[in-house]
Amino acid sequence: MTTEQKGEEAAMIPKYEDDKGGIMRRISRAVSGAPDKSPEYQNWPADHPYAYTIGDVEIREAPDLKTGKMVPLIFGLSEWPKPKLRLPEVNLPRAGDKNKDKDGDKKEEKKDDGGKDKDKKKDKKKKKKKEPKPVRKIFVSFKVKRVSDIDNVEEQFRIKFHLYFNWLPTYKEYMSFLKTRDSETQEIYNWEPRWYPHLEFMNQIETIDPFPRWEEYPDEGKFRLQKLKGFFDNLCDDTHLYHPDDRNTPYADRISADEWDWNMAYFIRAKYDIEMELSEELELQSFPFDCQDLSVIMRENTRDINISFLPEMRKTTFGSIDPRYSVIDEWDMESARIEFGASNAGSSRSSTTYPMIILRLKMKRRWQVFMW
Repeated sequence: MTTEQKGEEAAMIPKYEDDKGGIMRRISRAVSGAPDKSPEYQNWPADHPYAYTIGDVEIREAPDLKTGKMVPLIFGLSEWPKPKLRLPEVNLPRAGDKNKDKDGDKKEEKKDDGGKDKDKKKDKKKKKKKEPKPVRKIFVSFKVKRVSDIDNVEEQFRIKFHLYFNWLPTYKEYMSFLKTRDSETQEIYNWEPRWYPHLEFMNQIETIDPFPRWEEYPDEGKFRLQKLKGFFDNLCDDTHLYHPDDRNTPYADRISADEWDWNMAYFIRAKYDIEMELSEELELQSFPFDCQDLSVIMRENTRDINISFLPEMRKTTFGSIDPRYSVIDEWDMESARIEFGASNAGSSRSSTTYPMIILRLKMKRRWQVFMW
């Protein structure tokens, strides 16, 4: 089962009295699924980058954000920590085996001398593979506020929507937040984590001022730290937390260091407001009996952090669509979906893959406008 299938039931659909043409009922069916049945998901392998887990983390003692007491907390990782000292097992030889070992070693040395030079040459030719960086999971939800100005000739449209991001801070980011909050100047309003999403809109034509921007919350700033009650209660592929030193051990052989507990984790939370004009190649062969996808294609451009976008599934629906302020008289909005994945390495000169988010609105043209 793909992540897309896990999350494409994409909306927390509220009820509106002015539900013209039953649009909200259709969106609710197409996006949220049957309201009286809770979806059942199959677990993914926990080592898959899009498995619904917390990602690579560490547990460290740190002052609690509210009480100030030293408590164990879960932190995300941008770099692997230095491994802790683990004494290897040593098998000591018996006294009677010493002479045998010496004679055997001399014979092996003669045989190996000729092959050493060849092996060294081969090793120089081989490039050392870089160890993959730890995976940071970024949990996303969305809300579409308005769709308008769908132009058949110019092949473009206008959209306003919000993206909500939640992710674990690293230990350094968490301590930086505490230091800023407790400083004399208390400039917590201007605090920023070392990493946060940097999105590029691939089919953007023009932005609408003052967007896009990170929303600023009074007395909290753009990036807040909060616990998310019940996180992973509805859906989780693996609740175990593993020690970073065991990263090269197959998942089946790893020993759990602890279990996930939402009360041990503070998330960085941020809201990104977007309004812009976007291009969309329309397929007009069946006009006016056509259906169209209006797509918002987003790429995360950070190269030194290994991240995966996932739906934020504290509820089984993680998005909403509000059609009240949309000017789409010629169209019916049938459904919406949001896709998470990565770009094709072949499209990059450096063979780099980038995390991607694609929001698609499924539109159906009202043919009665053109034929009566």
